[in-house]
Amino acid sequence: MKVIATALLACFLVASGVRGERSTSSSQLKQIVLLGGLAEDNLLHQCQSSVRKFNHEPVLADDAAHASANAGYCEGYVYALTDAYMIGGIDSKARYFYKVCLPGNITREQAVRIVLKYMDDNPKALSSASVSVVGAALASTYPCGGQ
Repeated sequence: MKVIATALLACFLVASGVRGERSTSSSQLKQIVLLGGLAEDNLLHQCQSSVRKFNHEPVLADDAAHASANAGYCEGYVYALTDAYMIGGIDSKARYFYKVCLPGNITREQAVRIVLKYMDDNPKALSSASVSVVGAALASTYPCGGQ
């Protein structure tokens, strides 16, 4: 669980720096980690920005910085959780634990596309915590057998 918390904290700090936010209190950071990192509709929006970037879709000059920040946040968030699952850093007693057997060569782009497809195919998932959405998406694509 410490691996997830540290990874989510790092993602948040990087994304905050991109948006120009200068300070975040430790209580705000704890709240972000405990609540699953970000609002699910934001995860959907941010991962859509990421896929547009992967697809080399044009972005208006005025929106470029915002789109880049969104894409980076999604990629960092999703890949931090992907890494945590790969190294077994998610405690099976954790609230949002999913049995996931990822291939060693999964790319950031593949992981993001899996999560976005899961959100598109399962709109009810958008009412769940982001950490749960990512875990469920990865588990649906790379199950180990038995949840």
